Amino acid sequence: MGERNEEVIATCASRALGNLQDSSRWGAALDTLVATCHDGQTNEQVIAVCRQLADAETTADWNAGTERDLPHWQRLLALIDKLASLPRPVRRLLVPLYEGLIECLQSQDTMKPSVIKLQLAMTDWSNTDGAVASLNTVIAMVDGQPYLLDYAYHQVARVVNDSKGYWKPEGLLELVDRLNAQPQLASSYIGLSLLKIAGKALLWNEASADRLRAYRNHEHEIIRMMALNLWTVVE
Repeated sequence: MGERNEEVIATCASRALGNLQDSSRWGAALDTLVATCHDGQTNEQVIAVCRQLADAETTADWNAGTERDLPHWQRLLALIDKLASLPRPVRRLLVPLYEGLIECLQSQDTMKPSVIKLQLAMTDWSNTDGAVASLNTVIAMVDGQPYLLDYAYHQVARVVNDSKGYWKPEGLLELVDRLNAQPQLASSYIGLSLLKIAGKALLWNEASADRLRAYRNHEHEIIRMMALNLWTVVE
């Protein structure tokens, strides 16, 4: 598919996705739009329709209505989910797209879960410094907010597990140490998510078990409780 053709197709798909009056074609349009963005040539169209959906006003008929309910919100979340779930090699090419989408959405508090999802989607787990920086962006959003913190915990686990082959468990342990050395509760909380994956990959060797023991003596009760429910061997 030529670059120009991709742009034309993406423009048409974006128009259909953003047409909230039409409830029948948006699913196919969404799939088409995502298919055109794999090489990063249609970022502009994707960001534009994302902004359009994010800024759409909720009408009375489409707010817990009998036939339609928040169509703009449902389409936006579906778009973000598909983009964040692309294969790792594709996601590496789409960092500028993810950054543009985050810039578009980050001013809206209710979009924080989507911003977290996009931030983690472009994280390189094999680059410790880069991963710490990326996670610190997430930690700043979720610290002190239990729902978002729990969401981030599980999202980190999902993304890292889906990226197997692109990181080493020893590298994840280094990430755990870096996060646990930071003062925020959220840092240790997210670190425990990574420790669970690294420990399993390392068959809970002494290095990973040592870190689990340290978590079980953590200053924060919630961290101790979670660590006590993570086991190296099931009885």
